Amino acid sequence: ADSAGAAKGIAYLERSLAIDPNFAPAYVAMAGCYGLEVIYYAIPPAEGYSKNREVLQKALALDDTLSEAHTLLAGVYAWNDRNWNRSELEYRRAIGLAPQNLIAHQYYASFLGALGRLKEADAEMKEAQRVDPLDTFAKWGAAQIKYWQGDFGAAEAILKNVLAQDPDFALTPQLLAEVYWRESKFRESEALLRARLVRQPLDYLASGDLGYTLAKSGRADEAREILKQLRAQEQQGLVPPQAAAMVYLGLNDLDRAVDELWKACEERTLRAPWLVADPIYAPLKQHPKFIALLAHVNLSSQSLPSR
Repeated sequence: ADSAGAAKGIAYLERSLAIDPNFAPAYVAMAGCYGLEVIYYAIPPAEGYSKNREVLQKALALDDTLSEAHTLLAGVYAWNDRNWNRSELEYRRAIGLAPQNLIAHQYYASFLGALGRLKEADAEMKEAQRVDPLDTFAKWGAAQIKYWQGDFGAAEAILKNVLAQDPDFALTPQLLAEVYWRESKFRESEALLRARLVRQPLDYLASGDLGYTLAKSGRADEAREILKQLRAQEQQGLVPPQAAAMVYLGLNDLDRAVDELWKACEERTLRAPWLVADPIYAPLKQHPKFIALLAHVNLSSQSLPSR
């Protein structure tokens, strides 16, 4: 699945809904396509979330028992509105309606983990894996929870398994690179990210992570070259600001890093609770602008990891 496939899917679903505007699952499928467009930065996230909300509310007005619709609406409440309580109610409703809904379990686990509720997140992710032990996305999600828990060895083992199972799964290189950083394996991180950029040259997050890796390897000039490339690419399309933030973080330019993270949160290209959950941001926890950012996005700095 990619943004081109999502656009084709939307066109097909629009034709289908023109014939039968009361077919609720088609609205849910359309929301999934908008979600893909957001993930691949084909449309601005704020636009994607707005479209998502509209079609999901239509779906639920027609049939309030659609677990998938509640799952995706929970994401809108969490990552766009930052309404954690409403989001959790939607995740719980989704799982209550369909206990075998793997995506509901996984998304809820990620939501819980991002908010620092790691034991609950671990249990919920195990439920996702119980539904389908071979699912690539569920394995990746389990690795993300292990990373947030500080169990980097376990996260690395899971991600290497995912990489072997599905070399094209786009989320693996970024998370595995971050695990390598925590283990001071910068050579491995560089090799992994360069391989990813050969496969997908427009993976801006991989570019930002490569810049961080180079900066931490004492190659600041090369890291700054990546910053220049990202700035040039911004003129051609949507580049998530957290990509540049990672390079600035690697260069220890914390002020500029926070500025870019602030932009990323405003543009909704970054899920705000990641600022608290991800240990990569720990060096920022005393920065006044970062503390202000956490307050701005309805989060507290108290739960920021110290490791």
